[in-house]
Amino acid sequence: MTTPLRNPFVITKAEQFNHSYAQLAALMHLKPGVADILLSNSNVFIDGSRGSGKSMYLRLLSLPVKATYERLAGEGSVEPLPAHGPLLGVYAKLTPTIFGPHEYEEESGFFDVFQQLFNVYCIEQMLVSIAEAKESRTLEVSEPSELKIVRAIAKVALPASAEPRSLHGLVTALREERKAIRQLLNRPPFRADQRSQPETLWEAAELIAANLSVDAARVHLLIDEYDSLSIRQQQHVNSYLRKRDYPLTFKIACKKHRLILADRNDTPLNPSGDYDRVELDDDDFGLNSNFSRYLEAIANRRLECIGVTSGVREILGSRARENRAKTERQYAGFDTIAMLSSGVVRTFLELCRDIFSHVTLDPGGTISSVPPVVQDKVIKSHASNKWSSLARDQSARPELQHLIEQIAHLFALRSEYGTEKQVIRLEVLDYNRTSKFLRSLLEQALEYEALVQPNRERLQKNQHAASRGYLLHRLLCVHFRLSLQSRWDVEISSEQLEKLVLGTRDALLSVSKQPSRTSRESLSEERSHVTLFSHAGAHCPILNQQCPGDNPVPGLGFLSCRLPEAGKINDAVKLLKEAFANNSRNGKPYELKTALDYPPVGDIACKVCSAYSQSEFVVVEFSRLSPSVAMELGLAVARRLPTYVLFNKDEQKHVPEPFASFEYSLYAISPNGVKELVGERLLPFIQASGADRGVVRFGPEQAQLNEGEGVFISLPNTEYCQETLLPRLRKRLEDAGLRPVVTEYEGQALQDLQRAAMGIASAKFCLIDTTDGAPTRAMYLGMAQGYRKAFANLIDIEADESKRVFANARSKAEIPYRDSEDLLREIAKFFARYGVTV
Repeated sequence: MTTPLRNPFVITKAEQFNHSYAQLAALMHLKPGVADILLSNSNVFIDGSRGSGKSMYLRLLSLPVKATYERLAGEGSVEPLPAHGPLLGVYAKLTPTIFGPHEYEEESGFFDVFQQLFNVYCIEQMLVSIAEAKESRTLEVSEPSELKIVRAIAKVALPASAEPRSLHGLVTALREERKAIRQLLNRPPFRADQRSQPETLWEAAELIAANLSVDAARVHLLIDEYDSLSIRQQQHVNSYLRKRDYPLTFKIACKKHRLILADRNDTPLNPSGDYDRVELDDDDFGLNSNFSRYLEAIANRRLECIGVTSGVREILGSRARENRAKTERQYAGFDTIAMLSSGVVRTFLELCRDIFSHVTLDPGGTISSVPPVVQDKVIKSHASNKWSSLARDQSARPELQHLIEQIAHLFALRSEYGTEKQVIRLEVLDYNRTSKFLRSLLEQALEYEALVQPNRERLQKNQHAASRGYLLHRLLCVHFRLSLQSRWDVEISSEQLEKLVLGTRDALLSVSKQPSRTSRESLSEERSHVTLFSHAGAHCPILNQQCPGDNPVPGLGFLSCRLPEAGKINDAVKLLKEAFANNSRNGKPYELKTALDYPPVGDIACKVCSAYSQSEFVVVEFSRLSPSVAMELGLAVARRLPTYVLFNKDEQKHVPEPFASFEYSLYAISPNGVKELVGERLLPFIQASGADRGVVRFGPEQAQLNEGEGVFISLPNTEYCQETLLPRLRKRLEDAGLRPVVTEYEGQALQDLQRAAMGIASAKFCLIDTTDGAPTRAMYLGMAQGYRKAFANLIDIEADESKRVFANARSKAEIPYRDSEDLLREIAKFFARYGVTV
């Protein structure tokens, strides 16, 4: 009779070992060179993917885990640590409940209070570590030393009224003080005290080091979950690394793609001067023999812990036999599983965990090896689960699946028609030109490990723009039946990537057959298409692709509305859809769809525009004057679609100008209220061909899709915009021969909107500032898109850095600026794409 073995590959987080120091220390296997750097007196960033071992290394250096490890090393149970000086390791996890992006980050004084919170929290963790080490008897602390530390730290980190008399009392007082400071972040205005200075942390570290060791010990502050901080919060903490003359060293763990290496002034830190860096992922993604040996040692260490003497290679075999022609490939063997990990330790352990569940021990104590067919089944199951997880997780964007599918199909096409037979690496040549939308999508792919990053950034030979590389996870290669190895990179420009991700399968074919282009070559191509918008308005001003022709489906309407996760609007949408479905024309029921009912195309505005092409009419639920809905309203008006505006009485008790001048309908969010609205006030006019009553319509009588002349500009009605920005911008445009320059204040009445609509329709270019989300200017942006104009969406990032109104895929349309010089410089780049020198 055979018996199953206890599974040694069960995944356990380092912070969940609690006080099992010996268990944690026994599982550690050190990657060559990592421990040497971490034990040095330099600041160190340690980065890698989820489950790469970052927390394990930090916990190893902490008190009292390090003391337990060194005792085991003396017994010969684990490998010894490299030679190093005395240190006191303090593990500090930046939990999201305490740290993370905050809505008040732009407020004056916020970061002073943030630094005060960070200092007090780190000091609290220092004392927690000392108390823990004292209780476990891995650190001897005399009563005089303890009392001296308590009194000194209380003066540094606590209010003057606090007088703790013991180590535990000090920890409790620090915890309460940290909670109080955290609450201050929610209550502007912000006023920090002297504890906000970095010197507070240095002084505490000096006091602890001086009173706990006869040697000149350093405090190693081991910061975990660094990626929970926002970009600016990381920059403020990074500024601490500029100070290197105190007995305090930072060891910081962060996910690779979230690591920021600049200080509070946005000045890059100096490698080897301010910090060293350790990357735990394998850049060769499992093909590196050193990394395979590292994984093998980790697996064997875990097997030893449950008393198994057989090695992982013996249990799994080296590799599967070559598959025969016209048969499905079989995946098995240690070398294959190591490669399938894509250089991530956790992926390897997860595969071993599920494969090892099939291992049994016979009566003679011999371990049975796992048959290749079983390994193959587990691997293909993991590949399928990795893909389906993108669909199951509601936080994943639908565009993410489209991105991965397009990239996988691109690799398949390159392998089928090109000379590169093993392609699963994608390199974006001019990454700095990609849009915010694409960057966020690529980052989300890294979060899911659908993509892995082979190199964070590198400067190609003879190129000024930095490139960024991505590798398709090898388990997804199994799912898409691609070759697992990678011999060549598919080089792609940001322009091509945008076309690939936001386009259809036709775009995939064109990208796969074209060579990559650099920024300069892309710019030359754009200049050669000066007449891009002269083709009867058939080209999209966002995606540079052919717009779909109008082919309305009888009875199909589009409902433009806010789409939050919760709120009254959700009930309104449901009732409106039901009310239309309960009515019919010529025996066919009406159907009302929202943007969520259509497949993704990347840019929400293009998605809505495409949906309009299929719609017979548009219903705009404009309650709360959402800028996004206003943009869709402008798009519908410019497209000359029958458009009906609604306001519900629960969310919009007063309708301001200029929208009060529209012919709109008020209704109650109730079954009877919506039934009366649809049956008596909307459908009679939708059904009557040519009846315009209730329709919002302004601008030219016929949609003008020609190029027009001059520039339409809409800026906020502030003194800065109208008296500083506008004169300089107008002069620059007029000097370039771009006349007339038509300006329009924020619409205050229907006639203002009419003038703006005529100006947009007759202009060749449109420059519209949407910084503060004003509904009228958002509507102008939609009209510019509807009239197929070359438009720029201006955003003052100083005023609106964290609230980007239209943070989507418009890499060409979206122009962030900080001041007038910045704006003129970016505007010049915008016009250069159309062969105009400004």
